[in-house]
Amino acid sequence: MKFNTKNNLFLKLPNVSRIIFLVALFGISCSGNSTNQVSTEDLFESDSEFQSTLDRPLVEATSLNGEGLVRPDFDKATNERLTNNLKEAIENYSADPENPETIIWVARHTAYLWRYQDAIYILTDGLNDHPDDARFYRHRGHRYLTIREFDKAIQDLEKAAELISGTEDEIEPDGAPNSANIPVSSLHFNVYYHLGLAYYLTFDYQLAAEQFQKALDVSKNPDTVVSATDWLYISLIKSGQDSNARELLTNTDTNVEVIESQSYLSRLQLYKGEIHPDELLKADNDLNILTQGYGLAQYYFIQSDSIKANELLERVIDTNYWAAFGYIAAEAELYGKKPIH
Repeated sequence: MKFNTKNNLFLKLPNVSRIIFLVALFGISCSGNSTNQVSTEDLFESDSEFQSTLDRPLVEATSLNGEGLVRPDFDKATNERLTNNLKEAIENYSADPENPETIIWVARHTAYLWRYQDAIYILTDGLNDHPDDARFYRHRGHRYLTIREFDKAIQDLEKAAELISGTEDEIEPDGAPNSANIPVSSLHFNVYYHLGLAYYLTFDYQLAAEQFQKALDVSKNPDTVVSATDWLYISLIKSGQDSNARELLTNTDTNVEVIESQSYLSRLQLYKGEIHPDELLKADNDLNILTQGYGLAQYYFIQSDSIKANELLERVIDTNYWAAFGYIAAEAELYGKKPIH
């Protein structure tokens, strides 16, 4: 089943701010802004089919093999937590609607509910008022990657890279703080990192390597160093730059402590021969297959064992964590249309 835009939450609201719609949907008043005092009844006609889309799983995107990608069913506690976070973001927007950061947070928390299409529309609305804010392009580009619209992602992320050129970098707050409650990434890092992924997923490994190198250059902690290095290494291998890839590994310190990027650190240790392949999949569960399976598949490709590599890619796809970059990359290798040279 391919993505049907008629199922989207906002598409019956072409002339209304999608953020205001969310405000109405969650019953939150917009104090101090009378133009935002709206209700759901004001925004769309009573439509049982449309109303039912609020509760049923929706196809958010189409996979690279033509399958519909559906939102997961969250358990009650998770759904309540994510929804409350979105409500809080909407309240912050209501109190300060001219602040671009409040719009971005509404979009981010919408995306954490796997409402990626809705998040994209919110960011697009925000760009109408903040066309020179690189953060909107960075986050929209990320979500275009999630829904497999790679060309749009490249366009957005290239625009973000243009806008941040010559500017001072800034820490990017986490939507889901890590165990140490220390944000590890920055705006510049995320622009280059996601642009590298966009090129990687479209098989332009040379350009991917260039962007991952830029991400590495602006890295300021072990977490971003190892994540950028992992993708840079594979991009160099896939673009035929084996000697540069070996030099990169030789110069990478894998005796470091990380907060978020243990899977990337383990993969680099594998590529360097510091751990055995079996150590990556000690825990045979979906989450471990997702985080480590794609990297292990690349290891076997490098070892010219395409059978094991493809088996691992298939196992990654079987996890159904379809929003993760490892999953998307596995999809691209199994089903993507590679350019003909």
